[in-house]
Amino acid sequence: MELRRYYSEITKRFGRVKRARGNFLYTEKGIRVTDMYLEAGRAILGWGSNNGTTGSGAFTFFKNVIARGLTGSFENDFVPQLDKAAESLLGKKVKVFACNNLSCAIQLCAKTGKKHCVYVPFTGAVKLDENNFYNSFASDAAVEKDFDSCIVVPPFAWSTELFLVCADSTLQIDEQQLDTVLINGCTASAVSRGLYDLCKKQKSLSEKNFFIYDKELTKYWTRKGPYLYPKCKKEEYDEFVLWCLDRGYAVSPEYEIPSIVPYGADKGAVKLSGEIKWIRV
Repeated sequence: MELRRYYSEITKRFGRVKRARGNFLYTEKGIRVTDMYLEAGRAILGWGSNNGTTGSGAFTFFKNVIARGLTGSFENDFVPQLDKAAESLLGKKVKVFACNNLSCAIQLCAKTGKKHCVYVPFTGAVKLDENNFYNSFASDAAVEKDFDSCIVVPPFAWSTELFLVCADSTLQIDEQQLDTVLINGCTASAVSRGLYDLCKKQKSLSEKNFFIYDKELTKYWTRKGPYLYPKCKKEEYDEFVLWCLDRGYAVSPEYEIPSIVPYGADKGAVKLSGEIKWIRV
């Protein structure tokens, strides 16, 4: 489903979103919608600033650096911090490059060695499927400790077009030949904080936090970690998205992009029921 239509369908049912916290969207009609899309995983830590249970401190860092006027593309102290944050996440020294779309990131990987991965939160770095990026998330391949480059989707739901390519620091790379973008200080600061927050969250959440929802969710999805893959066919998926919206669940609008277990919700609050063509419950 096209993204503009998806958000239009949410507004049509519930009104405009007035506030977002954790795994939930709160609308002008006083309705709480369970968000299982989370901006294609960029809000996997939860919406809003870190309140001890959900969200990320990234937005506080973002606001503080904006207040210092570091919104330009000039060199600053925050951009180098990205390398250290990515090192903490990936467990090896890397040089971080930024791309403003996925195809650019995949092409950049091709210029940085031969062994390429994508970082899957709560799993680790797995082999990159260059033909279908999100197939990598569903892969049963072993976690890769040794790679030349790894694509990281920043856990910072601000820009949907920012991808990080983390290249092994020992590689000789001519940066002038790379199609990359400059990151301003406020974005670099926020993304770095988001990566550190993801490291912390991965230590506090595990399979036990995800499988408790299986009774309800695995009727409709196959679950791998926190990621949910639809059991319906691709041509049936738009109907399924609308069916879920009718029940107050905003699932991924795109068949290829997995939905996410609403691990911040009470177990008893996650209930999907009713008839749909390809399944009866």
